[in-house]
Amino acid sequence: DRLTHVIFNLYLQVTWGTLLALLVPDLRDYSAFLEVENFYFEHYALLLFPLYLTIQGRFIVWRPTWEGAIAGFLALSFYHSGVLAPLALITGRNLNYMLSPPPGTLISTAGWYRLIMYGFGLAFTFIQRYVFVEGALWILRFQYPPLQGRGDVGPGLSGKGSRLKAA
Repeated sequence: DRLTHVIFNLYLQVTWGTLLALLVPDLRDYSAFLEVENFYFEHYALLLFPLYLTIQGRFIVWRPTWEGAIAGFLALSFYHSGVLAPLALITGRNLNYMLSPPPGTLISTAGWYRLIMYGFGLAFTFIQRYVFVEGALWILRFQYPPLQGRGDVGPGLSGKGSRLKAA
């Protein structure tokens, strides 16, 4: 249905958070059995599953637009500020760094770290969509030639609204 396509395409805009978690993982609180392995499994799944769904033709990958990137960023911002921040205050857990900054340079920014994180998040949203997602789609176009030769290649790779066209 249309709502799932909207959510999928909004998600593509903001998977940079998953990339950052894998590039600089904060594993300080992980002590339970297989907790670290689960962290990596979940984050790789968050990156690879959208590729799988695209290859299978489950979703239409829309053309990148500034409006789409802003919508993705605003959705993520609302999720953090409207959902995670209140939950963090209620539970006392530092959900996605809503109560205190991550380790590193942001600690020195004191109370400004959230604003700085949102600024970087906006920039990362555009980089994610225009560089990483488009790059992945470009690679998929050449890595899965059987999909291109099927006539109806599937909405994820060449359907209406997609950047990729069948060869």
